Amino acid sequence: MKVRLKVESQWLDLERKSMSKMKRDYAEWERITLEKAKAAEDLRTLRRVFYELGDRWEFDQATGAWLSEGEPLDAIGLILHMPGLRPNKERYVVYAIMAYSKGLTKQFDHLGDKERIIIEHDIESGHIQCWSTTGHGAMDMFSTDLTSFGTIENALSSCVLNAQPGDHALRLEVPTSSGFLNMLSMRLWGIASGTQAFLTKEIDILTGDDIENLLDFKYHRYAKAVIELDKIWRHLTGGT
Repeated sequence: MKVRLKVESQWLDLERKSMSKMKRDYAEWERITLEKAKAAEDLRTLRRVFYELGDRWEFDQATGAWLSEGEPLDAIGLILHMPGLRPNKERYVVYAIMAYSKGLTKQFDHLGDKERIIIEHDIESGHIQCWSTTGHGAMDMFSTDLTSFGTIENALSSCVLNAQPGDHALRLEVPTSSGFLNMLSMRLWGIASGTQAFLTKEIDILTGDDIENLLDFKYHRYAKAVIELDKIWRHLTGGT
């Protein structure tokens, strides 16, 4: 399945510069490492060079491979389907997993982050609600009504995901024809975030069926078991 992902242009420009810096740093690391290996006089010395690389050897190698082949802000999506927390409810967590270098700081040891939105489907009424991530993992206080789209897949195909890597935010932007409240919400968000230039591209997204059938990972069953265990634990410990 394909979905449209919108990213602010300034993030792409910054990422290109950051990737270039990391690529230069990686090339220097690779050069020094090879020189040390070539200078080794015997296997004992070569082993010492390898030990000096430490646990970051695999990470640095993967970093170099990604910098050589990756595009700025590469992204892929996935939909985790799980039971709702109330009867007759089903939940869908839509993740956008983005690769970006974080080359401006040394405190991170992973490339990229994941952002999410949460969708709840009422099986009986057919009502579909969506909560976007406003910033730093905080969900919206008020939901967006997606009922008119009929299905989760149709909603995602008709709308646009707006990713903001620095804010850890992922928003679902609905068409202006989807209702007054949704249009008002989008207008207020536009005022708060300011006028910016964006680049929109299509990304692949793994649906719940893809995860269950193609990857043979029964996530819904796993999530249901976790929820049931949590209920049992709360009951045994007197929690609510």
